[in-house]
Amino acid sequence: MMLSRRQMLKAMGIGGAGALLSACATAPAGAPSAPAEAGEAAAPASAATDLVIWFHWGGATGERAQEFINQFNETAGAEANIHVTIETVPGGEYRQKMTASRLAGTAADVYHTSIPILELVTNEVVREFSDEESAYVREKYIPAAVERMTFQGKIWGYPTEHQAPALIYRRSMLEAAGISEIPATAEEIRALAQELTHEEGGQKYYGFTQWYDNYPATFHFPGIIWRHGGEMYEFEGDIPRRIMVDTEECIAALGWWRGMVDDGSTQVGEMPFTDAWQNGLAIMGEIEPWFPFINLRDAGVEDVYEDLAVTHVRPANGVQPVVQSGGWELVADRASEHPEEGEVLMKWMMHAPEMPFSHFIVEVIGSLPAPIEYPTPIPGWSEAMMVGYAGETAPITRAHPGLKVLGSGEIDTAISETVQAVMLQQKEVEPALAELQPLLDEILLRTDGNRTM
Repeated sequence: MMLSRRQMLKAMGIGGAGALLSACATAPAGAPSAPAEAGEAAAPASAATDLVIWFHWGGATGERAQEFINQFNETAGAEANIHVTIETVPGGEYRQKMTASRLAGTAADVYHTSIPILELVTNEVVREFSDEESAYVREKYIPAAVERMTFQGKIWGYPTEHQAPALIYRRSMLEAAGISEIPATAEEIRALAQELTHEEGGQKYYGFTQWYDNYPATFHFPGIIWRHGGEMYEFEGDIPRRIMVDTEECIAALGWWRGMVDDGSTQVGEMPFTDAWQNGLAIMGEIEPWFPFINLRDAGVEDVYEDLAVTHVRPANGVQPVVQSGGWELVADRASEHPEEGEVLMKWMMHAPEMPFSHFIVEVIGSLPAPIEYPTPIPGWSEAMMVGYAGETAPITRAHPGLKVLGSGEIDTAISETVQAVMLQQKEVEPALAELQPLLDEILLRTDGNRTM
């Protein structure tokens, strides 16, 4: 099915009042139908174009996602004769299933994915955006989100989830300690964490909680290096030419994390990050906005959620505030047999002023708003969340550098293992990073060394 530009605009709700009717449109109520010629059967209505979109949500969130797609099918989709079906694919299975389905000729038309644009383009999965849509993305989204969608100077997707950590803290606990203002530097945060850590009623309360294992160890790592004045990679355009984890700045960054373990002011080695917050034992920590929504508000820990205050993460003395960002994107399969219909769907999902998918991501999932002109107040967000995440954190985001690195999976695994060993006091910071450096050098050379401009 090929839609004209006029039909596409109409499907998005911005077509003119005199948009053309299709040849098989139903006659207006009260108008007589044209009789069929003798011996001629009436022409059947054309079948809708079926599209498949991949989401990774299950459970209650999956049900909300289905309601969202139902809304398209009943409105813009019905007008454009398009019907969309969700295929639920767990996030960890995307790569394997994407490869298998494309080989079998059963690939989706549109993906909501966190696989880096670099990887999707290199493997010839996604379709480049038109000049018109590229201009739209560059104009309408915050720079760090646009950076994530850009490879080889071209735009390949719409940024959806835009995740970056902020400093969250228990307002009541700081007030009880006589603290009226969060200090400005990382060094002062460490001292404050030690001051706030205490025991009460036989229970320890942790001044600063750290999610040192799993993804945060690697997602947050470049950010704390930036916040200590360093860089983790050197790039030539989109190509990483050097990785650096044994520098003075990197040692200081990981030393800041480890220092709070040595001070006894964090829960590392005693309980998971989530447990500390859900049991009311955490006082400060750094995490993305999905965490307070999913693990506090939606988990029934409303007393802690309502007590949260949020502000941007603190850099080392003399360094400007900055934080790493990553997330998900909406992209189209370049092999789709229905590219124009897929574009209708994605524009309906993402275009202002309605931008319903951005509302779903921000208000249901819990994400920094990627659109520059996202309306406030944000439904379901506390005032503290809006100030700290949307107001303070979004403007200081930089795209995570690993999104431009083909070997990021191997590199992240190696970094995670080292960080965990350091945080569990099994290794010391400087020798552990010195040991890690040649391993990362080898991985980067093997995976990205042959890339050309």
